[in-house]
Amino acid sequence: PNPTSDGIVLITMPAIERIVAYDAGGQRVPIRVARRGEGWRCELPEVSGVYHLVLTTPQGDRMVRVVRLGR
Repeated sequence: PNPTSDGIVLITMPAIERIVAYDAGGQRVPIRVARRGEGWRCELPEVSGVYHLVLTTPQGDRMVRVVRLGR
């Protein structure tokens, strides 16, 4: 997994159509998503833990696991 201490995740896949986040228990969680050049900037919730980002592209869904570290 990719650790982040500030909750910011940069994704460099330009063909993403949608990004949805889930916590380790499978519950959908709100995130802030912004387009950044050829990629995306995602801001995870403040709570530390494991998050799963589901990236939807024209070729299908891909899951990325991210660990949000405590401050």
